[in-house]
Amino acid sequence: MTSKIAIGPPRLAINQGRSFLVTEQDGQISWPTNKGLYASDTRLISSWQLYANGEPWDLLNSASIAHFATKIYLVNQAFATETSDVRAGDLGLIIGRAELCGRP
Repeated sequence: MTSKIAIGPPRLAINQGRSFLVTEQDGQISWPTNKGLYASDTRLISSWQLYANGEPWDLLNSASIAHFATKIYLVNQAFATETSDVRAGDLGLIIGRAELCGRP
């Protein structure tokens, strides 16, 4: 018999030095939550949302690839523009994040 251990909801977290970033698996930071970008004891970013023509992106996959870096793969939902329609999945977006503490 196996036991399931659940500590909390899935999230992405990266850190470097005295700063860290905690987001939803799709990279969003919804308000109000305790997610965000922190430096020491101060939260610098408490909300971050990304849209394609007003529509949210759909998550394909995401992971922390190192303690200081994440990669997020998203595709669009269907939306209309002034000249045509964009089908769901026609656009892809890759977000790479790294905490470097001021290093190039």
